[in-house]
Amino acid sequence: MPLYPYQAEELFDAIVKKEDFVLLDVRNDKDFARFHVEGPEAFTMINVSYYDFMEIEEESVARVPKDKPIRIVCAQEGSAKYVGEIL
Repeated sequence: MPLYPYQAEELFDAIVKKEDFVLLDVRNDKDFARFHVEGPEAFTMINVSYYDFMEIEEESVARVPKDKPIRIVCAQEGSAKYVGEIL
């Protein structure tokens, strides 16, 4: 499955439109606890660290739902690309 980059505005629009997706935040637990994506509408979000995908790949992949589109966020895009390629 190909990867498609997107901008913050596009993510916000998807949240507002109540699109059916899971937001996968791959930042570490500390950064996720300090700040995570919010929006005016409820949406599904999970946090599985990029480091978990590197160290315990199978368990990390198993934590990601397979029945919905996934949007991945990270601090600087590189981690999101890495995890996207794994998924």
